[in-house]
Amino acid sequence: MKFNKLAGCFVMFAASTCMGQMYTVTDLGKLHIGDVGSVASGINESGQVVGVGYSIEGGSTAHAFRTAPNRPINPVTDDFGPGTTAIGINSSGQVVGEFRFPTLPSNGVHAFRTAPNRRLNPATDDLGTVSYDTSTATGINDSGQGSAIT
Repeated sequence: MKFNKLAGCFVMFAASTCMGQMYTVTDLGKLHIGDVGSVASGINESGQVVGVGYSIEGGSTAHAFRTAPNRPINPVTDDFGPGTTAIGINSSGQVVGEFRFPTLPSNGVHAFRTAPNRRLNPATDDLGTVSYDTSTATGINDSGQGSAIT
């Protein structure tokens, strides 16, 4: 009896992998020449992708990015700057994540939320913290409301 249940699970799994292709894999490339790589962390319905590219120049530095719909990374338009990490994106192109806040004594990290399809502006996009010097925005819905870890 256990053998039949196991065989049934295997057949269902095999059948699901044999279905027609529903997605296209796109190489996002790297944010900058010399980067070690890029990691995607979110995608919206338009095909905009957010994530982080890692550079080894001058030490390990993270740069958040947001791509144009269904496009690879464009270093000129997609880079959010050093010390940033993008985690989520909504259908309007608002991005959430974290950025290093160098003026804090402990070099803390603050959560951010951008305006739709805009680059990070620390003066207007900083969500601050509840306690200590650290916060991270972890998700955003289509109304611009988010979740965070503080």
